[in-house]
Amino acid sequence: MFDRFYTSPRLENENVCAALDLGTNSCRLLTGYPTQGRVQILDAFSVITRLGEGMGANGFLSEEAMERTIRALQQCLDRLASFPVKHSRFITTEASRKAKNKLDFIEKAEKEAGIRLEIISSEEEARLCMCACRDLFDLRKEGVLILDTGGGSTDLSYVCFPQEGEPFVKDSFSIPSGVVSLSENFLGKEPSREEYLQAVRHMADAFAPFEEKHRLAEKIQENKIQMIGMSGTVTTLAAFKMKLRTYSHQKVDGFILTREDVEKVSDEISLMTYEEKSNHRCIGPQRADLTLAGCAILEAVRRFWNPSALTVADRGLREGVLVDLFQKFPLIP
Repeated sequence: MFDRFYTSPRLENENVCAALDLGTNSCRLLTGYPTQGRVQILDAFSVITRLGEGMGANGFLSEEAMERTIRALQQCLDRLASFPVKHSRFITTEASRKAKNKLDFIEKAEKEAGIRLEIISSEEEARLCMCACRDLFDLRKEGVLILDTGGGSTDLSYVCFPQEGEPFVKDSFSIPSGVVSLSENFLGKEPSREEYLQAVRHMADAFAPFEEKHRLAEKIQENKIQMIGMSGTVTTLAAFKMKLRTYSHQKVDGFILTREDVEKVSDEISLMTYEEKSNHRCIGPQRADLTLAGCAILEAVRRFWNPSALTVADRGLREGVLVDLFQKFPLIP
């Protein structure tokens, strides 16, 4: 769906939309327009902000984290000035939802960066994840379970495929532990095996109520329910599995990781030192301390659902926002 062959910023197109997703760990901006049932990307920008860094200690966004994020938002606004943007939506998620000083941060972002952020609910987050992944759905199945491993939360979206009508989110579940918070609370840079297993148990316990409610394990084992993984952890594992010399969206997006792939690559990463992960071309210094937390989440997923295949989605909320904008407004394809 997303054609990442960038067009000249001077392109005059009346249907240009912009989407910004400010998460716990990073800020992502996407600008594009619809064409022939697909999304032509004009510009994509991402920067690590660590907005939620240290928030677990007292529930407040730190001044340093907010300043980093404001600078990133200013960069985003500067990039948007190059495009004739008709519609836009700027959202923020878990860290902003939980922060005790969230209103101060929202006001600060608008005053200093000129961007009005919208704090969205976990239910809206699930709906946007569905929008982003729509063209990856295997509609021959009964539905799909989407796993989104964010910085401050891990989100599950159970989407059903009715015989008539469009797919819909039957239920969503947000766990207030993502790769950043899990790393800070359990793992750090060089965790022991027991600390890693403690993180796995923590996530498995958190998944339990969702499985008890919907009983998806058997259906996933029978291949009646598809499973899709979004965001950094699964895309890193896919790139690692393919031994890519440089990261490629075209190769990673839609790639299928088998059960054996996930187990093998996760085990390989868990045995690497922090320095080895920092120097690895598929991980790098910005994700070196977060990748193991992602592997712990996936190990907890395997304990519950152990899908035979995991579809990799190199896309996230910003893609979902963009598609949603195209659907809401009468844009000419």
